[in-house]
Amino acid sequence: MNNINSVGSSVKQGGKPNRGAMDIKQAAVLWSLILMLSTSSLGNKICYGELGCLVTDEGWHSIAHRPFNPTPYRREEIGTVFKLFSRHKRHGVVFSPNNIGGNSLRVFNPTKNTKIIIHGFRSNADSVWVTNMTNVFLERDDLNVITVNWANGAGSLYVKAVSNARVVGLEVAFLINKLIENHNANPGTFHIIGHSLGAHIAGYAGSRVDGLGRITGLDPAGLGFTRMPSYVRLDRLDAEFVDIIHTDAEFVGLGLVEAVGDVDFFPNGGYHQKGCRWPMIRKWSAILKLRFLFENLLPCSHTRSQELFIESIKSSPYLNTEGRSTSNSCHLVGFLCHTYEDFVNGQCTSCGNDGLGCALMGIDADKYPGKRKRNGPRKFYLVTNSSPPYCDSAL
Repeated sequence: MNNINSVGSSVKQGGKPNRGAMDIKQAAVLWSLILMLSTSSLGNKICYGELGCLVTDEGWHSIAHRPFNPTPYRREEIGTVFKLFSRHKRHGVVFSPNNIGGNSLRVFNPTKNTKIIIHGFRSNADSVWVTNMTNVFLERDDLNVITVNWANGAGSLYVKAVSNARVVGLEVAFLINKLIENHNANPGTFHIIGHSLGAHIAGYAGSRVDGLGRITGLDPAGLGFTRMPSYVRLDRLDAEFVDIIHTDAEFVGLGLVEAVGDVDFFPNGGYHQKGCRWPMIRKWSAILKLRFLFENLLPCSHTRSQELFIESIKSSPYLNTEGRSTSNSCHLVGFLCHTYEDFVNGQCTSCGNDGLGCALMGIDADKYPGKRKRNGPRKFYLVTNSSPPYCDSAL
C-alpha cells in the first residue's frame, strides 16, 4: 500500500456531483401504488419449520420509508437452490443442507474458504455476473463457491421480493450452520457476497450465524431499507467484517445511501457511475415490475458494483495460490474522506503513515488495518474509468 499515497491529477479539482431530485408528488404516487399492492402482515409470527421463525411487527414498517410489509411466499414457493462449485467440479453440484452428506460432501472442503454469492431482485444464479464471479474466484484460488438461486422469490413484485428475502436469509443461515455443525467448518472462513436485495439476505443470514467471517454488500437495495432499523437491513454487526460498495446511492437510485458497513466505498461519489446513462423514469418503472431488459439495460450504476468487485478479484495482490505476480496490476484504492466534495477537491490524498487513510476496494478490503475498530462507519472515495479496466492507473 506504500505505492498509493496520492490521488494525483486524475481527480478533477473543484468537481461537484450532479445529484438528481425527485418531485415530492411523484414520490407520493409511487409509495401509494406500493402500499395498495402490499398485503400487510403486521404483528404476525411466521415459522418455516427447521429454518426458524420471522416476526413481522411494526418494527418492519414505516409510513415514510417502508409502507409495506407483505407476508412472504411459502418456502416451497421460493424454492431456494444451492449449487456448490470447486476446482474439481467447475460445473457445480446442486444440493440442499439436508443432503450435504451425499455427493456434495466430496466437493465441499471444510478446510478451505467458502464464498457464497447471492443475486438480487429480478435476477437469478445463472446471471452472467454470478457465473463470471464464480469462475474468477476459482481461477485465482482453491475455494468452495456456493451460489444461491432464489429466482422465484426475486421475480415477484418488488415489495413481495423484499419480504421473500427474509426467508432466503433463513435458508442461507441454515446451510452455513449445517456445514459448521456437521463438517466442522469454521464460521470465520465464510464470506457472503450479495447484490442489491441479496446484500440484505446476507445480513439476515449473518445475524443467525455466530462468528460469520465476512459480508460484502454490492450496492445494497435502498427502497424499503433506507432509514430503517439495523435489523431490517444489512448492518456492520452481521459479520466479523462488513464492506459495502455503493454505486447507485441516491434518492432516485436503486442503492442504499447510508454507510452501514465497517468500511463503505463510494466510487465516483457512489452515484451515477461513469459510462452509465441516466434513465430515472425507467429505473422507477423497473421497480414497479415493468418488464423490459431490467437486468441488462436499466440499472447500469446499480450493477456496476458487480463489475468492480470482479475486477478487484482479478487484480488482487493477495488472492493467489499459484504464486503469480500481480504487483503491476492496477488496484481500486479508496481514500478516507468526510465527503466526496472534499475528495475531488484534493483534501484526502494520502494513506498516512499508519495506512488508515486508504483501503483497497473489493476482495481485499479486509486487509484494511483499521477494520477491527468499530467506532462508526468509514467512508472511502475513489474515481474509476467508464469501462473495464475500471481502475485508474494514474492513482
